[in-house]
Amino acid sequence: MTNETAPSILIVDDNRDLCEMLTDIMEMEGFRVTLAHDGFEALNLAGTQSFDIVLMDIKMPGMNGVETYKKFKALAPGTPVIMITAFALEDLVREALREGAYAALQKPLDFNELFTIIEDARRESSLVLLIDDEKDLCDAMSDALSQHGYRVRTAHSGEDALLFARQNNFDFILLDMKLPDMSGYDTFLKIKQIRPRATVILITGFAEEMNGLIKKAISQNAYICVQKPVRMEKFVTLLEDIARRQAHGDFSKPDPPDDA
Repeated sequence: MTNETAPSILIVDDNRDLCEMLTDIMEMEGFRVTLAHDGFEALNLAGTQSFDIVLMDIKMPGMNGVETYKKFKALAPGTPVIMITAFALEDLVREALREGAYAALQKPLDFNELFTIIEDARRESSLVLLIDDEKDLCDAMSDALSQHGYRVRTAHSGEDALLFARQNNFDFILLDMKLPDMSGYDTFLKIKQIRPRATVILITGFAEEMNGLIKKAISQNAYICVQKPVRMEKFVTLLEDIARRQAHGDFSKPDPPDDA
């Protein structure tokens, strides 16, 4: 059985034999696999789960893969989707790529090529959990992060955040220090028990009031605290800088931008 921290892949194809074969291969490579046999099933899953990568057949009954992809990316913006097809469907392939699909591959699949593309896609797309009870702020930050290629899941309470943290291996966790059901500090401690390797960035509009808890969280490996209102351009630069440092083995904590 694959580990819950393993990368997750959604395979969308009406060919059940192919799905079984792909499941065996992907699980041997360490992926957690979820199957959908048509576009409607895939969209239902996109509304309840996050995936690191999606393999989607172009020719499916009811709703073709391109139409499914267009709806899917509205539900899960930033999730890399690789289109696959056994047919000469150049127009649909071009449309999918224009709409933002990561790649398109011909069946029968060349698995060396497939795994190279999956690895490239995963390196380029970080998974972010945004925890804040201000829904308008979440929408604005999620949109901005998605436009920069991040895959974003939002939680409006500490309990929801803990549930999502158990379901997904997040690269970044953006945590408001003032939540309705439990404190941001308590949420932080519980999340770090579930995802000790995730980079947690604290966010607050009450820096003076929360100063003591912020210092305690940072002393226990929260990465940094950014004050509201969050300036997204500088915030994205901060995330990119952290990712770049960590990719080179540097886990030191940078000073926050003066006006982030």
